[in-house]
Amino acid sequence: MGSKGKPEWRFYLSCDVDLQVKVRVCSLYGCLPGVRRKHDLQEAAQPTAAFAVAQLVAGGEVLGLEAKTTYAETMLEGCNWSEWLTFCVKYRDLPPDAFLCLSLYELCEGRAMALVGCSSMPLFSKKGRLKTGQQRLQVWEGAALDPSQPQLLLGKPSLSQRSQVGHLEHLVKLYSRGDVPRCDWLDMLAFKVNAAAAAAEAATTAPAAAVPGGGLGEPCRGQGGQAGAQRHTAMLGT
Repeated sequence: MGSKGKPEWRFYLSCDVDLQVKVRVCSLYGCLPGVRRKHDLQEAAQPTAAFAVAQLVAGGEVLGLEAKTTYAETMLEGCNWSEWLTFCVKYRDLPPDAFLCLSLYELCEGRAMALVGCSSMPLFSKKGRLKTGQQRLQVWEGAALDPSQPQLLLGKPSLSQRSQVGHLEHLVKLYSRGDVPRCDWLDMLAFKVNAAAAAAEAATTAPAAAVPGGGLGEPCRGQGGQAGAQRHTAMLGT
């Protein structure tokens, strides 16, 4: 606290952060087209895998090299990676209009590799603050990335258009930043309600195809087209 009882703010300028950009791709929620097709046709189960390609985009151009996850086995519920991806670009070199773009690909035995869809998110908020913590992004099925217009495939709608779970996730981020007063007994009840709401929403969207959301990792020191009717959700986080 400050000398007059006011909160004391501490911050870093992004131009002073001499670290490579890192994100962790956590998981994907939703039934992928190849799995959905076999399930609908009741075909014999065949190995199906998915991987994600991440790119940094700004000014209509791709910044540096892309980063890829490993292959993950897919199921009706989605798949899991929990992998850190490191870019050659450093935080100090990121322009204010930088975007993180994700492209999801699926591989199925006997079929060629296919693009499932894409999603994007700005790395900085409207106030110029680097976005950190877990992020949940909608993947737009059938849509390909256009580096000149990454804003067309935003994975997160505006706050006024979000579901109840989206509003709760926003409040959890405010809570984790210390912007919401803490009350232990009430916080426990609130987190239980949040978990129940998230589970209920997941149950209503699968297997109609929702793509997993993702989260943008904080700076780590030493560690680390129109969209189709179907949706998927990707999770990224620290």
